[in-house]
Amino acid sequence: MTGAARYIDARKNVFLSSGANISKVTDVVAGADYTAANVSGSIARTTNAFGTGVPGITFTPQGRLTSAWLALDQGTSVFWVSKHAATGSPPAYAGNVPLTVMGDSTGSVDHNAGFDGGQLAYSQYTGAWTQFRRGSGLNDGQARLVGWTHTKYGTGGPGSSELRAWVGTTQQGATLVDATTTYQDAGNGFDSIGMSYQTNDAAFDGTLGCFVVINGIISPADHALLAAWARQSWSTV
Repeated sequence: MTGAARYIDARKNVFLSSGANISKVTDVVAGADYTAANVSGSIARTTNAFGTGVPGITFTPQGRLTSAWLALDQGTSVFWVSKHAATGSPPAYAGNVPLTVMGDSTGSVDHNAGFDGGQLAYSQYTGAWTQFRRGSGLNDGQARLVGWTHTKYGTGGPGSSELRAWVGTTQQGATLVDATTTYQDAGNGFDSIGMSYQTNDAAFDGTLGCFVVINGIISPADHALLAAWARQSWSTV
């Protein structure tokens, strides 16, 4: 897939500390280590999570995988395969989403992505935090490829960034485009998977199969290939 900056796969480069407890996961694209932080045993490798012989990375609300901060200065395409049944809790920090998948541990990143119960959730900072929601019924325990694309510049040029939510290749709701979606060149990026800023707040509670980030916008052809691969590899619905 063209332009992938990070690719985490529960079937590859998963290192265990004891039993099924994960100590780190190494990104397949760049070799970046994502180290388990917070409570020991809060991130585990789950056998057969997505079918016979297909494992997952299961997070509890105390766990996070963290690496060096990655700038996403050309736009963001973030997709992941996951399954969850949790609803999450209202975050204490305004920039967090209730069930964070793509997050930040530094307090200096301008967007986060994950779920709010059965909805896809995204937050963006443009002088103040704005929360966005799309989709419904996604916390039914079914495996899905989901994600967001956020253009640096939309069709109207600077200041017209376009935010879209996806389940597979199906866009969820209308494109979001106004002042609150304006892309922040210096601040959009991430360093964590499974939890965001403030370690007692807004963690994922579910199982991750894979996680892919592109610095830019995924092409329609690559998006279709990604969805087909997810169906074949993770039995997504």
